[in-house]
Amino acid sequence: TGNDLLNECSSINPSSEKSKLGVRSAEACINFLMGFDSGQAVISAAKGVPKLYCRTQGSNIGDMVNLVVSFLKKDNQLSSLPAGIAAWKALSAGWPCD
Repeated sequence: TGNDLLNECSSINPSSEKSKLGVRSAEACINFLMGFDSGQAVISAAKGVPKLYCRTQGSNIGDMVNLVVSFLKKDNQLSSLPAGIAAWKALSAGWPCD
C-alpha cells in the first residue's frame, strides 16, 4: 500500500542509525521505485504511449524517493492505495509531462 511504501522510503534518513532492518527497508524502497521507473519507460517505448510522468533533467533516485515521501505524507488518501498507484499519483503530480 501507499502507507507501506511511505514506511519503507521514510527509513532512508542519513541521520538515522543504520540498522539491518532500516537498510533493508531503504533497499526495498529504492528497488521498488527503480523498477517502477524502468517499467513505465519500457511500457511507454514499447506501446508508444505517453509516459506516466516525466523526470526532471538531472534527477536521480534520491530525488524520486524524496518526491514520493513528500507526496505520501501530504495526501492521506494515497495511504490505502496499492503502492504502484500511490507512486504513480505522487510522481505524476510532482513530475508532470508538459
